Amino acid sequence: MQTKETDIEKAAEERIREKYRIVGRKIAYYRRLKEYTQAQLAGEIGVSANYLSQIECGKRNKYSLHTLMLVSEVLGVPLKKFCE
Repeated sequence: MQTKETDIEKAAEERIREKYRIVGRKIAYYRRLKEYTQAQLAGEIGVSANYLSQIECGKRNKYSLHTLMLVSEVLGVPLKKFCE
């Protein structure tokens, strides 16, 4: 039997994962809008295209604020746009 605390933690983790998925979709949206390929953007921010793909697809649920700031800078999109 799970404790109430465990259920609350699981629910919180799922909400956090959903937020990462939303941010990833926004990165993909703005990347395409600015006509960057995944490989181009990944190269500009110093990660692999596979890593960026995982972020955009919501498969990578933990990445740094630094990475997001680099995406924001390269694409010329205010950081807050990814979090709205």
